Amino acid sequence: MLYLFSTFIAFVVTVTSAGNCPPGAVDYSEGQECLLGINAPAEYAAAAQTCTMLGGRLVQPRNSLENVLAGSQSIEALHGQAAFLGVRRINGVWRYADGTALAYQNWKNGTGLAGQDCATFRGNDLSWYPDLCTGVRPFICSFSDQLTNGTHGCPSGWKYYRFTQSCYYAPPWNFAAPVSLTLNDGAARCRSVGADLASIHSEKENRFINEMVWSVRENWDVTCSQTQGARYLIAIIGSCPPGAVEYNEGEECLLGINAPTNYWGAASTCEMLGGRLVQPTSALENILAGSQGIQTLNGQSAYIGVARNNGVWRYSDGTPLVYQNWKNGTGHPGEDCAAFGASDLSWYPGTCATFHPFICSFSNQLTNGCPAGWKYYRFTDSCYHASAWNFADPALLPLSVGVTRCRNVGADLVSIHSERENHFVHVLAWTVRENWNVTRCTAASSNMFVIGLAFNGRDTEVPEWTDGAAYDYTAVDRAGLASYGVYNDPICSSTRSWYGAAAGKFGGYICKKKAIVAGAGPSLEEKLARIEKLATRARLNNIPFVPPNSL
Repeated sequence: MLYLFSTFIAFVVTVTSAGNCPPGAVDYSEGQECLLGINAPAEYAAAAQTCTMLGGRLVQPRNSLENVLAGSQSIEALHGQAAFLGVRRINGVWRYADGTALAYQNWKNGTGLAGQDCATFRGNDLSWYPDLCTGVRPFICSFSDQLTNGTHGCPSGWKYYRFTQSCYYAPPWNFAAPVSLTLNDGAARCRSVGADLASIHSEKENRFINEMVWSVRENWDVTCSQTQGARYLIAIIGSCPPGAVEYNEGEECLLGINAPTNYWGAASTCEMLGGRLVQPTSALENILAGSQGIQTLNGQSAYIGVARNNGVWRYSDGTPLVYQNWKNGTGHPGEDCAAFGASDLSWYPGTCATFHPFICSFSNQLTNGCPAGWKYYRFTDSCYHASAWNFADPALLPLSVGVTRCRNVGADLVSIHSERENHFVHVLAWTVRENWNVTRCTAASSNMFVIGLAFNGRDTEVPEWTDGAAYDYTAVDRAGLASYGVYNDPICSSTRSWYGAAAGKFGGYICKKKAIVAGAGPSLEEKLARIEKLATRARLNNIPFVPPNSL
């Protein structure tokens, strides 16, 4: 019998819900690990050394979800470039870089030719490609979340779990000749080190403990791997419901609903939850849908918001497809609704009457405190609005006009106080693309938004925000200018800096004001609980799930 130690830390620590991964990293395995794409192209050996210096290693995907998470880093941090993984050919056999056997692999076109002894990953199709180790590539590191280190009171060899602020230990054993222990034996051994056998108080903690048990694999009987393989969760932060994936800087939630029904029932249920069937508009959104298919739907095919309308495949709201990922073509007449295959992230046409679970996309509920057309940002509890304009003929505005227009709607020009908020503001700016001219990255300012930062003319060292907020963060490209803006084009602003503009005029402005959150009616969690209750009843009675008339 395996025994687990669980002990509470002797002092109180404050742990944030986002873990301690660095900005841009993916927090996974219940906050125990971080994945980070490093856009510093290097040969394989130098890439591995860099990850080691960060206290980690090149990522070694051990299941399809870890591969999906690596894909999110490839797209977000590395812009879809091929990136080195911790997979290489050792003595003619492909292994993880630490020498262990591959537990998962996803080669695109075979394992390569002699000399192609290092693996690269491409986020656009989540596939692995053999490559030269002397090639120069960006890379993806995997390393422990800093919250798991000894500074939080856990002895060496123990694992820290931030949701319970406790330490856990699973002792190794030899599976070929295990030592049998009674409950009393386990309790005595735990108490001898100031702990006790683990008690479990939530689904999160139960999943964490199961993963830790699965990690003790000396002489593990791999014939059980199909049923005992570990599963990992994307960390849930913000106000998305349990099990959902938060994306777009906390503005949206993706949630798989395991209540098989036809396409119309799926669409109706998502609408009653305040959302819609997910409409993937990029490879990253498609990957996030895949994580839901793996985690909450156990890899089942699931409806997405894509259907054939008058012979043309469109999103279910009638807009044209801006991204598509069909596996074997777009189907035959009568196959007019799309389902998502989580195992390969592909889309499959089928009849709309077929019963599938489904994936909903809906706004984070905290957005209800902002006026229509504004974006809520939970980290500042504020609303933001980027003015629209025609980029072909913009009306250039000075800072003073931006201030006036924002104050006319009870706001002010945006002030920015952290790297996280700066990233959010830039992403907001990048979404305004009417007649966008991607070749225009100039100081002419027609594709820049003015922000509320200005040097007052008296002090060229310390600028001021027009809303009177403290100047406690900066991304100024060049100090001493009269006013600053942010580009709407990510090609022009990869460093997310604030730039001055010719003649101090800009094509648009970004406003910011505090949100007023006011909820009404059943919460999203209450609605989901009712859906789950109805779906469970349908499964137990072996009848189709029928969405209710209302929630």
